Amino acid sequence: MDKIAGDCRIAHPSPLPAKAHLGNQVSLTLNGHIVTTKIHLQLRTALTAPSLQDYIKRKENWDDHIFSMIDWQAHGSYLASLPFPKRVNVIKMIHNWQYTKSRAMLFEETENSSCPMGCGMDENALHHLGCSSLPASDLRSINRWMSHQNTAPPIQLAIMSSLKAWISDEPIPPFPGDTTDKLDRLTALAHTEQSLIGWTQAFKGRLSKKWTTAQGLWYDHMRHNLPSSEKFPKRYTGPIWMKKLVAQLIFYNLNRWQIRNEAAQATESADEYRKTRETHQSTITALYQKNSTEIDPHALYKQPLGDILNMSNERLVNWLQSHSASSSYRAHQHHDKPPHLTQNLLQQDLHKFIQHETER
Repeated sequence: MDKIAGDCRIAHPSPLPAKAHLGNQVSLTLNGHIVTTKIHLQLRTALTAPSLQDYIKRKENWDDHIFSMIDWQAHGSYLASLPFPKRVNVIKMIHNWQYTKSRAMLFEETENSSCPMGCGMDENALHHLGCSSLPASDLRSINRWMSHQNTAPPIQLAIMSSLKAWISDEPIPPFPGDTTDKLDRLTALAHTEQSLIGWTQAFKGRLSKKWTTAQGLWYDHMRHNLPSSEKFPKRYTGPIWMKKLVAQLIFYNLNRWQIRNEAAQATESADEYRKTRETHQSTITALYQKNSTEIDPHALYKQPLGDILNMSNERLVNWLQSHSASSSYRAHQHHDKPPHLTQNLLQQDLHKFIQHETER
């Protein structure tokens, strides 16, 4: 290659277009930049990112300007740090793919989209954050984390007051900052941009880049005022703070969704128990009505119907199983045994059932 290059320089003083040479390595250029590492990842990003960005902008009704406000680097860095199973859950939550009643209705798997907890509201994607039938939302964990991370007081006030207002379904309060202070002006700008992005999006980790810049400015202020004898923590940077804030907000969202699922499953279990009980009681009542007209009623019917229907579901199942087994045995033995032996077997069957119920 060196000899070829030297001969080319002598024969052609002016640069010529590069020619492909068999057996030589090639370079990859994406968006005007040569790719030297993580080629597979960057190729996948180049192929999928434009379509994903278009999907998000259409879904959230954003233009390019609003889309560019978001700190996607912090958002992506947090997602990349997650193990695959948890990342899948986070992505489902971010794109509103959770199995809410509204989504079930979309696929015609339920007749209405009302909240399964009975609050009377439609269950949309983030309904669980402010559902009145669930335990009250507690944002104190996020507030404590912000204090622990030495978050700038105006930033902490602006974010926490807005999150509380959104969860309570109240108007987002304006930021009461001092326009003469640089940090306050930057915080006010971040608050305005977040309102354009949507405070709903904050619980998905989609936050304005201005928050990162404002917190970085505050950390710089702390660093300059730190005594020379003390070492400023390396973790106190705007990007690191933002990545952790994204994690806090998404964790809060997922935790509330888990609380919703547990409560909904308990409600569904109670409804399922009631429906199962009604089915068993209807079946037993129908069997009683049918066999009450027989000359030789089944031995199990000698127990009053009211006593049977008041049993627990498990005992109703036991009764039906005993009835089924005895009926099958009775039908099978009817042609093989004398009548008095068949009657004795049925009496034994009844005694076993009554003894079992008494022991319970």
